[in-house]
Amino acid sequence: MDWALNWAPPLDIEKVKGRVKRYLDYLNQGLRDEQVKHSLLPARFGPVLGDPCEYGDQCLREKNTDSEESSVVNDSDSEESSVVDDTIDADLNRQLNLQSLPLDLYFELARHLRPIDLLTLARTSKVLRAFLLAKRNQQVWRITLYAVPLLPPCPEDMSEPLYSALLFDNHCWVCGDDEAHSVDYFLRLRLCSWCFDEEVAPSRKLHDIPDAVRDVVTMSLPCHMQKRTFYPHDKTDVSPLSHTFEDYFSMPELHLMLERLSSPEMPPEQLEAYLVERATYVYQRHVGAVDLYRWEMLIRWFGTGGYQLDHARDYTWSPIRNEDGSICKNLPGQLTLK
Repeated sequence: MDWALNWAPPLDIEKVKGRVKRYLDYLNQGLRDEQVKHSLLPARFGPVLGDPCEYGDQCLREKNTDSEESSVVNDSDSEESSVVDDTIDADLNRQLNLQSLPLDLYFELARHLRPIDLLTLARTSKVLRAFLLAKRNQQVWRITLYAVPLLPPCPEDMSEPLYSALLFDNHCWVCGDDEAHSVDYFLRLRLCSWCFDEEVAPSRKLHDIPDAVRDVVTMSLPCHMQKRTFYPHDKTDVSPLSHTFEDYFSMPELHLMLERLSSPEMPPEQLEAYLVERATYVYQRHVGAVDLYRWEMLIRWFGTGGYQLDHARDYTWSPIRNEDGSICKNLPGQLTLK
């Protein structure tokens, strides 16, 4: 389905440059060091895990650490288990000899699998994980994703396995818990409720940072926008310039951005270009996130409406109009045949 892009007001680059200029003027006043003197950056915050196939394993490793004794026992058990797993992997590799099979065979198999099936297979053994996550085999993931009705394509800055985990997995990306049924397409995070409260926070925590700094930081990061509606004909403003004092941000991303903006090595010209590029990136990422929310809404609509997803591509959204012909706001519209 072709989503109409006229719902997204274009990013006002001049306003972006205005914020950047204000920030650079602030730096020129010799106050640069003050921007990191706040309590927002505890050491426990770190980058989100990058390998979706490791989440479940990490969860198992971290759950049994109640005491030093249990930790020692678990370390011993872990070593023995690792030896057993390596032996099984070696046997499996010899039996399957995955590298010798033609890729066309895997492509054909992928047409009968779902993305979650590939994620499950990748967690089965080190051999399968290494094979499925190898760059030369990414076409297998693309085939399974393409088979999902109306799914927007994988963003260029995400891998297909990570995109699959974001959309279809149920493991928390921080603790590995298997009850992470909520996903944020703007932050590109799948977290359990506890980790969400720990890892995502409103920008009002930046109250002790100068306005000129806070404005460019919030403009340069995706934010949590799930309380807004994203019906196909809503004129939702997803510009990073619209981020408010109450919007929520990923703490690891916020941490890294503050560190980068406090770096004295970056010259003003490079910093200005970087911030404009970041704002443009955030805008494009928000547009893609809205497309995913609308895709999810469409899938749910077809499911509850009794339609077959196989025929979803034959439909398009049409707005519900008032008697005077104007579009009814805050309504999802209706599905009609193309």
